[in-house]
Parts: sequence; structure tokens; C-alpha cells
Amino acid sequence: MHRVHPAEQAGQRIVKLSSAQVQQDCRIAFTQWGLPDAIQTDRAPIFVDDDPTPFPTQLTLWWVGLGIEPRLIPRHSPQRNGGVERSHRTLNERTLVDQHFNGANHLQDQVDADWGELNAECPSRAKGCHGQPPLVAHPELLVPRRPYRPEWELDLFDLKRVDTYLATQTWTRTVSQVGQVTLGGYRYGLGKSWAGQSVSVSFDAERRQFVFTQVRPETKTKRGHCLPELAPVCLDAQGLSVEDLTGLPADLADLPARQLMLPLSICYPQPIL
Repeated sequence: MHRVHPAEQAGQRIVKLSSAQVQQDCRIAFTQWGLPDAIQTDRAPIFVDDDPTPFPTQLTLWWVGLGIEPRLIPRHSPQRNGGVERSHRTLNERTLVDQHFNGANHLQDQVDADWGELNAECPSRAKGCHGQPPLVAHPELLVPRRPYRPEWELDLFDLKRVDTYLATQTWTRTVSQVGQVTLGGYRYGLGKSWAGQSVSVSFDAERRQFVFTQVRPETKTKRGHCLPELAPVCLDAQGLSVEDLTGLPADLADLPARQLMLPLSICYPQPIL
């Protein structure tokens, strides 16, 4: 599927989406096709930060909580996502070239119509389709293995999956001169005695805390003094609640049904049979 997002200014060539926008696009796809086993992406900042030991983004942790494995392709290797690149070319040649659209909704309707036709009516040269349209060759695709609806999300989302995922990783950060470390966009205060030092960060899944451990306390300063050995610091994790990661209130009754379901009616006005 492809989703249209209007630019804020005329002539703007690149539109950088927010996590909330991508989440809503995913919800539309998941509603039709079900939850996937994995999602493979490039290394755009919305998927991974640029630190040598990157902390997972909110979007990545949302996928993990839904039981979806995040996969990153190596840097500068778009060929590893060849299916995505080919779909962009198909979209451009089939829908965009020499065409005029009266706004984003008109374009989205045409994109959906063209993609529906490609899936259900046009013969495919893809392996496994044997010259048939994908949904004719594989009608099982119309029956999601892991059904999803936006109103089911809080039941499908499991915070323990997120905790288990984080507990397998370690991050290295340098403490600022005011004794703070930034992790996942949140600041953690370790104290001025930690200023300038390198710390290893791990996640305690049971306590839901980050553990900051000094790296190489025997290292000498420029004046020849050894750094003091400091005891590990444990601080409560920030930004890792169900509400933080899903963007949904704990009680979906507080969220109007129209807000959840309207994009689905726009994208799929009629079911594909």
C-alpha cells in the first residue's frame, strides 16, 4: 500500500513524517492485511537514531509491542529493500506520470484503485504467482493470520515484549558536563560527578529501570588523575508506557470511534473481493 501525505508548502520535494503519521498508516495496512511477522526498513531517523549504539525509536518499540520484528537493512544498500524500490517505480509510472490530481484525496483514491487492480486483476511476473494476479495466486492473503483492528490494539499490545527486547541490548553514552545522559529522547540525571565520563546503559526489565554503569574508571584524566570509581545508577525508564508507545489513551472509550475508523473508510471504501 501507499499513503499520500500532502506537503506543507508548494514545491516541497520531501515530506518527513512523524511517528504518529506512520503509526496511522500502519494501522490502515494492518486492518486490511493483518499484523506482519516483521517490518524491514532503511535507517531513516524515524526508525533508528544515528548514534553508534542506537536506542530504538518509539515507532520501533510500538512494533515490538505488537509482536512485529523490526529489521534494518545495512546503510547505503537500497537494493536490500528491492521490493519497496520497485513499488515506488510502479507507482510513479502507473499513477503519477503525466497525470493531474485535484488534491491529496483524489490522488489517494487513484493510488488505492491502481494498487487494488495490480493485486487482484493484473497478471504478475513475481515468483510464485505463475502469471496470475497476486491475490488470485494466493487467496490466503485475504485472510489475515494475525487479525488487527484499531479498537483491539490495547489488547494486542504487550509491554512485556518491549521490556524483553530492551533487556537484550546495551548502549554507550557520554555524560554531559552537567551530569546528564540522553537516551531515547529523554534526559537522565546522573550527577555532576559523572560529567564527561562514558557510561554503559542496560535495561532492567523487572524493575523497568535503566542501569548506568561507569566505563573504564581506571582511565586517567588530562592531569594524570584516575577517575573516581562510581557505583551504578538506576533510574526509572521514561517514555515506555503503553500510552507513550501506542499514542492511545489507556481507555479507548476516551477516543472517538470516528477518529480511529475514518482513515480506513477513506483508504478502503469497498472491500476487495
